[in-house]
Amino acid sequence: MAERLQLVPNTVSTIVGDLVRAGLLRRARDRSDRRAARLYLTEEAVARLQDWAAAGDEVLSTALLRLDEADRKVLETAMPALRRLLDVLDEADGDAGEGEGDREGDPAHRASPRGTTSGRSEPGSRSTSASTP
Repeated sequence: MAERLQLVPNTVSTIVGDLVRAGLLRRARDRSDRRAARLYLTEEAVARLQDWAAAGDEVLSTALLRLDEADRKVLETAMPALRRLLDVLDEADGDAGEGEGDREGDPAHRASPRGTTSGRSEPGSRSTSASTP
């Protein structure tokens, strides 16, 4: 996680500990590599992220309504290129994580730069794998 977040390991360890104590993250040992830990968002964390995303959507919608029709049309036309840009960024992020080893077939191990993960490993939670700092 430290590498993915571009932070030093002790900083990530502190953040993870704080999130665990706050009830937003659950840490579990990786069954195939005891040196690694899996991090799971709790249901409360998922709910908070959903609330945050909804608030962001509302802010964006309100801002878009304040633009004139010509500006909204330009943004609408640019959307396919912006989606492709996000795909390229996701691919680059995936390439950086290659060689990390088998994650027991769990597609949820890869967190994207936008703070989401590519899949769920258990109901109401998302996971990512990280070495224990």
